[in-house]
Amino acid sequence: MRQMVKTERPIPPSEMSLMRKDGSRVPIYSSHTVVQVSERKQELFCIDIDLTQRKQAEDELRARNEELIIFNNAAVDRELRTIELKQEINALCAEAGQPPRYALQFMEENDDV
Repeated sequence: MRQMVKTERPIPPSEMSLMRKDGSRVPIYSSHTVVQVSERKQELFCIDIDLTQRKQAEDELRARNEELIIFNNAAVDRELRTIELKQEINALCAEAGQPPRYALQFMEENDDV
C-alpha cells in the first residue's frame, strides 16, 4: 500500500490469498487503484472478490476429468482386448478350416490406427 501511495501507481490485479479473522485462508481476486480528487489526499481503493466457490468448482472439475480419463483408458483397453480376442478366434477358425466368426476387415486393414 505504501508503494502505491509513493508511486501513485496501483499494483496489478491478481489472485491472492488473504487471512480471515479466524485464521483460515480465502482465495480472492484483488484489484487496486489510487485516486486523487482535487486538493484532497490520495485515496486507495481495493475490490476483492471471494474465489472460494470458483476454486472448489475447479477442483471438482479437475477430479471429474481425471475420472473420465481413467474410464476412457479402461474402455479403450477393453475394446482393444476384445478386438485381439476376435482376431485370435478367427485365427483358430482358420486353423480348423472354418470361416471366420467376426468381420474385422476394417481393423485388420488399419492396424496402425
